[in-house]
Amino acid sequence: MLITNTLKFSLFSFFLSFNWISFKAQSQSLKFELEIAKPSSGEILKKGNWMISVRDKNGFIILQEVVPFKNRKQLCELQVPEFGIYSASFYLDLNLNKTLDKGFFGQPKEPYGFSNNVRNYLKQPSIESQQFKFNNNDSIYKIILDYHFIGI
Repeated sequence: MLITNTLKFSLFSFFLSFNWISFKAQSQSLKFELEIAKPSSGEILKKGNWMISVRDKNGFIILQEVVPFKNRKQLCELQVPEFGIYSASFYLDLNLNKTLDKGFFGQPKEPYGFSNNVRNYLKQPSIESQQFKFNNNDSIYKIILDYHFIGI
């Protein structure tokens, strides 16, 4: 009888602590407003996927999401484990091949962008220049995606 009550109490304590840990480990809602600067050569965007990659403060990828394209300006909401320092990169996969298509010299052929809207036309911007502090679920980070060479 004592063993049964001890086992019941142990199981109760386990589930109570598990639920407390789950409660404390709730994710946070990170929101990006993605916008295409302008369609290339008058093209009308009708399909595609927003490809989003989020990195932690050390530059490690913690999340990769595919969000169906609906509009040239669209709110995308992602769940991250906690508030903190993040960086993110984005591109619009126009041909749905899940790859950022590149030209002969390695330049992206699809619209792309980085957090803080940093750009570097010769190489990817540093992780430090892309980092932002996420500390509020109400924050919306506005990102402009553009083609590598304007007017291509």
